[in-house]
Amino acid sequence: KNIKQTYLDFILPILYFLFLLIIFQKTNLDVWISSHFYSISNQWEFRDNFFLEKIIHKDGVLLTIAIFITLIFYRLYLHRKSENLNRKKYIDYVIASSLLTILIVYLLKQIANSPCPWHSAHFTADGRATPDLLHLFSFTNQPSYCFPSGHASGGYAFLSFYYGQL
Repeated sequence: KNIKQTYLDFILPILYFLFLLIIFQKTNLDVWISSHFYSISNQWEFRDNFFLEKIIHKDGVLLTIAIFITLIFYRLYLHRKSENLNRKKYIDYVIASSLLTILIVYLLKQIANSPCPWHSAHFTADGRATPDLLHLFSFTNQPSYCFPSGHASGGYAFLSFYYGQL
């Protein structure tokens, strides 16, 4: 693989992420975006939405588990076939990186102090202030278990499908 392709595949996504992180931390862009989902009656418009709350937020973990179990069975199937060495390595990579991501997300949830969006001081009178990046992992307060979001961590875990193909 040449340097330019490595740059495009690995470095550029990281730079985009850091750029967006800085933009969100130094501006009120995240608050502006969130305000479009917040009603005048001081509540999140979609907080009790069946699809978002039940299917995406609560049951999203079931989809992650189903994909992971499918990967394990597929790997067991490939174990019997000796000619699929590249495919075996790819599936091993996806399984290992997914497990590592899930473990990292679990550990971050144990220490992160970011409030849940509906408890953000930007939107409720009694909510905690939204911390900036430096205060996200404060050891003086109890963790809120809202960051990183569990339903999104399945998406983080399976980014390895993309990177494993490179």
